[in-house]
Amino acid sequence: MNDQELRHAAAAVANRILGNAAFIFTDALTPDQLPDPKLWDCLGVSIGFSGRPNGCFHLWAGRDFAHCAAANMLGLEEDSPGIDEKSKDVLGELLNMIAGAFLTDVFGEKQLFNLGLPEALPREELDKDFQFVNSLWIMAEGKPLLVALRTERME
Repeated sequence: MNDQELRHAAAAVANRILGNAAFIFTDALTPDQLPDPKLWDCLGVSIGFSGRPNGCFHLWAGRDFAHCAAANMLGLEEDSPGIDEKSKDVLGELLNMIAGAFLTDVFGEKQLFNLGLPEALPREELDKDFQFVNSLWIMAEGKPLLVALRTERME
């Protein structure tokens, strides 16, 4: 699969998972809608996978989007006490679902993969993901999301 096909498959899965799991609907994001990485108040999570191929997914979302997703998935108010911690957990669960669905869609149900546990990403990783060729931008609820797929070459 080439990079464009990977991004297309990842976009389709992310759109489906966000709509079905969090009742969040997505649109295309234009280059002028990208946030400034130095000013973006965002949270990042990562999940690794092993199999053939090995790799990881990263998901970056603004804190406001993360609160909205947590409220939608957990039945909370966006200003509920502890919403920041719950938001990180919800982003991790969304990424878990996106990664699992992507691997199944692309490689089929017979290919086995082991998914790791979602982990918080350090802010320094954001600059790398902004520049990465297999980074995908999605507009969700009017807010930008960044999904990066890092794998060994998939020939």
